[in-house]
Amino acid sequence: MKTLPRTLWEVLKFEAVCKLLAICLVYPVLNGVFQIYAASEGLNFNAGVVSAFLSPAGLLVLLAVGAGATAFAFWELSTVIRIAALTRQGDRFTWRQLWWGSLWGLGALRGWSLPASAVFYLALVPLTAVGYVHTLLPTLALPEFIYSELRRYGVLGMAGMIAIPALYYLLTALCLYAPLYMSLRRQRFFAAAGQSLQVWKRSFWRGGRPAWQGWAVVGACLAWVYAATRIAQHWRRNRLDLVDFDSAFFRNLLYSEAFRIDFAYWVVRSALDAAAMALFIRLLLAVADPEGALRVQADPAWQGDAAVIAGVVRRRLGRMRARFLARWQRRGTRIGAVALCLVLLVWMMAGSAPPMLAHPPVVIGHRGCLYEVENTLPAIETAAGCGADYAEIDVQLSADGVPVVLHDGNLWRLAGQNLNVSELTADQLTALELPATGAATRAGRIPTLEELLAWVADDPAQIGLLVEVKPTADNAAVLTGAILELVERYGVGDRLMFMSQDLTSVNTLQAAHPEWWVGYCAYGSTGDLDEGIWKYDVDFLAVEESMVSNRLARTARSQGLPLYVWSVYDSDKMLQYLQMGVVGLITDFPDIARDVVDGYRAGDTAPYRAQTPGGAARAA
Repeated sequence: MKTLPRTLWEVLKFEAVCKLLAICLVYPVLNGVFQIYAASEGLNFNAGVVSAFLSPAGLLVLLAVGAGATAFAFWELSTVIRIAALTRQGDRFTWRQLWWGSLWGLGALRGWSLPASAVFYLALVPLTAVGYVHTLLPTLALPEFIYSELRRYGVLGMAGMIAIPALYYLLTALCLYAPLYMSLRRQRFFAAAGQSLQVWKRSFWRGGRPAWQGWAVVGACLAWVYAATRIAQHWRRNRLDLVDFDSAFFRNLLYSEAFRIDFAYWVVRSALDAAAMALFIRLLLAVADPEGALRVQADPAWQGDAAVIAGVVRRRLGRMRARFLARWQRRGTRIGAVALCLVLLVWMMAGSAPPMLAHPPVVIGHRGCLYEVENTLPAIETAAGCGADYAEIDVQLSADGVPVVLHDGNLWRLAGQNLNVSELTADQLTALELPATGAATRAGRIPTLEELLAWVADDPAQIGLLVEVKPTADNAAVLTGAILELVERYGVGDRLMFMSQDLTSVNTLQAAHPEWWVGYCAYGSTGDLDEGIWKYDVDFLAVEESMVSNRLARTARSQGLPLYVWSVYDSDKMLQYLQMGVVGLITDFPDIARDVVDGYRAGDTAPYRAQTPGGAARAA
């Protein structure tokens, strides 16, 4: 117990340096390799993301980036484990010894251990975020829209929501001790995982008697989950990602309220995670090695060719260090370094205040709302009653060429029938009963787009519609033409917004009616989304929640492109996005979003280019 304070202090120091290393070097290099290849393939969105990396060159890039990320994540955790082991032994060590020892431990990733370790360190560890936390990917969550879709499947969906996290928590728990043996014994992943199972067995049954050590580890895991859950309940905003620490970091601190708040949380949470991880690893070491037989050397002996290479690298690095220190003693060198730092600081802070946002934030009910069967007139009416400015609807084409309002291409989820929408006529579709799901208390029916347009045209005070065009592979032109004809006939184009994941449909709508408000909808992209989307002639950009970053919001604002986010479910995240510059919240809960937007607007004095989405809100 006397060595615990030293463990905490050494781990906190290392984690601070490791985060700087990740922000300034590792992430930019890995991301740069990925972006260079992505740029060479052209910007690909949504379903095109996978196909862009199916070539030999694409697979090679993915393997290289994945291997680099795995190696850095393992090196970071391995170093923390070595610090915990060395301080537990009471050994003294230098940082040079520590880092070389951790590089020696990378031998555990050789062979098939590398892909298995990639799954463990880049997927299972951040998904569970229990015990081990690394800088590249501290946490990972399945996109919220996946759980949103599962909720709509009733009991079967709820079972899936339980089974998915249960599976990855179980796999992580079984391999919980594997990082210790990979780091300290240089064992490959599968051998270390086998050792982990043996430790679990001994920790519950030792010497023919029940043991308590296993329960102590289980208790520590549960305490970690409980603490993380309680923190998440009180701080539901998204954490900063490494992508947010770019050249505009100081500008963000100066101009962005959201960034200042989130950066303060990032610092505090990173320190808490590092301290908790140090204590957790000390507990694992005590359980796995109660007699202290798992001793580690501060500077382990390298073997074979690796020893020769390591010796050469050490000597060259030593000479470089000696030359650097000799030059640093010169007064001119120190003055030049200070001047360079000041120039970089001024450059990073340079720039005027962000331009005006396009329009005040709008609340958009996702498929109407969750309180009625989705994409039905009652769902839209309820969204209007909840204060939504618009209701988002999904429009497809029936077998007889009629635009109908429905999200899924198959009716299994909503109607319990394995039928494709494109194979049924409009009359057959509208005759179906959609059972109540989620929070809905009554059944619904599939409307045609014409029915909803007639409803909107009937009353100028009605809620507006955000029409998402959802063509199949071969009917984009027909569907877009049918939508154009209906909207023109009812004369409600100024009351609607349009978006699609199909760029051809977006361009067709823009060309036919440049005055309409038409945007692009994205849930994934190759390359930096905020490097390529500005080439498109769109009025707004709607992105899936996991794609939102301070960088994207800042660039969208500087380009005069309104940013909408789907689908947002949490009030704290809604407020965070508004503070970042998002002007459209697409949500299943428009009543919650209405309260958040009204509260935000009460203290918002910023000017806008226009008061509503539309032509006046376009950038000059």
